[in-house]
Amino acid sequence: MQVHPIQQQQHFFQLLQAAPTSTKIKVSDALKISRDELLTWREQIYQVSLPDNVLQAFMQIRQQLQHEFLDQQIYISDRRWQRIAYLIKAAAFLNGRNQVLISDLFILKHCLWNQPEDITFIEQLLEQVLLSQGLNHELQLEHWINEKEQLEQEILNHFYYTDDVYYSYLISGHDYLHAVTNLDHHYKDQDLYLSLEHMGSNKDFFAVDAKGEEIRGIVCNFNGTRQCTLKGGYYGLEEVVTPSIKYPKGSLRQHLKAQQQQQLQQRLADIQTQLLQEQQTLKQRFTVQKDHFNSIFVEQPHQHALIESIEKQLQRYQLQLQDCLRLEQLCQA
Repeated sequence: MQVHPIQQQQHFFQLLQAAPTSTKIKVSDALKISRDELLTWREQIYQVSLPDNVLQAFMQIRQQLQHEFLDQQIYISDRRWQRIAYLIKAAAFLNGRNQVLISDLFILKHCLWNQPEDITFIEQLLEQVLLSQGLNHELQLEHWINEKEQLEQEILNHFYYTDDVYYSYLISGHDYLHAVTNLDHHYKDQDLYLSLEHMGSNKDFFAVDAKGEEIRGIVCNFNGTRQCTLKGGYYGLEEVVTPSIKYPKGSLRQHLKAQQQQQLQQRLADIQTQLLQEQQTLKQRFTVQKDHFNSIFVEQPHQHALIESIEKQLQRYQLQLQDCLRLEQLCQA
């Protein structure tokens, strides 16, 4: 709690002249806690469990605070961590639970700051850790997304041409690409063979005809691309030609290996199974714990933010499962 010094002079003077209070607080017997009850509660609070996901959240928060932030350096002693854990257990106990939930850790915003200027930083750190972890303990959604994306690339490489494939011709022991020029009427519909080794370079060269004879009247240059600029001819004109494409990028491959196709399909099925199992695990955890997030010690905006974060995570699982169906269709092409 922040307790600021008295600001107004009149109130300060009243404080100096005030006598000790003689007010006696009256508490009804129904609200009084006996010593025996207090001792019993204390033992019961010690028995409240800290599950693995809560311990991992504690560790993440502690590690974040141990980082060397230029603008925020907050030291929390081991003794204070121990007291904090007992406080969190007490919060769960007074909410009628024998286990701490991830939502209880929002109470830490009252426990981890040393100076008032730390408060905003602590709130942001807690929100980042608790909302990102949620109920995801031991779930690996990001891992399976990466696996699926890698598999998708392999599927595309197997079933589809990932780049343009050009007609290639071997002339006099060298590889050439075919193109047709209409630079002027002297070269109308003339076949040219462009040296494959010059594709993507910036060097001038001469094309050859089907017999391998250089066509000296036209200077060729790919200009670092896959389109070739032709200069010359009878009128000194310029033309850009594209080598003849045999298989366009994105077209279905003509020859597929059945064994490799089956392996890709099996890997996709395995990823689907893992995603579905983890989605069901998260759903079950959410169903069991959601109603218990409502705590007398945690503000409702924090509770709502946690619920929304978990719901978004469930939606991400569903989107990945739907995307697996798209990959299934690619495998059946």
